[in-house]
Amino acid sequence: MRNALLCSSVVLLAFAAGCSSSTSGNGGTAGDSGTTPTGDTGGTVTDTGTASGDTGGGGGDAAACSGTGLYYRLGCEAGITAAVGKIAAAELAIPDIASYFGASIAGVAGHPTPAQIEACLVDQLATAAGGPGFTYPTTVTTSTGTFTCRSMPAAHATLFISGGSFTTFVTTAATTLQGLGVAAADITTIGTVLNGTKTDIVNPRLEDAGLETIDAGFEEADGGS
Repeated sequence: MRNALLCSSVVLLAFAAGCSSSTSGNGGTAGDSGTTPTGDTGGTVTDTGTASGDTGGGGGDAAACSGTGLYYRLGCEAGITAAVGKIAAAELAIPDIASYFGASIAGVAGHPTPAQIEACLVDQLATAAGGPGFTYPTTVTTSTGTFTCRSMPAAHATLFISGGSFTTFVTTAATTLQGLGVAAADITTIGTVLNGTKTDIVNPRLEDAGLETIDAGFEEADGGS
């Protein structure tokens, strides 16, 4: 997702050092190629700002993505980057979820850009999946600048996210992964990690509330409804 809700989760979910392009096995440098990221093709791929940038870990060369474990089954860094882009698009298609990415938040000084949020999410998911060389939190660099990813509590402390909004986010992510052909057992593993961040993301006053916009969450948490 592109906001702190996304910075959230995946595992997304709750889920730091400098970040640079990942070095591939054939001597080139792989980075973010936009909405359909690819591995290393022998040259330098730059971030276009629509998907995540470099995440500071392994991955990079698709030919080198061979191994056992969840990280490899997800397609390593390139596969995870592509999946995060799809998840972000699906989340933003839900008006209530999309409200968390409004100008009132995006324009706040220090708030990450969509590209930075996706980059943090890629690193978070890669770390949770056991990707070699990945750590979270970390610092990511995209065409929109450098940003130090935050912990789940820090990223969501002032967003007043409801239990229903969190559930919708996780369910949408799972449905998207299913559509991408990710195995049911792997989706369950990712979902477990995601759900483990709930107490760090959901505002205690809104735990039993349904899907809401950010404005509704603010109002309800403040006792206005």
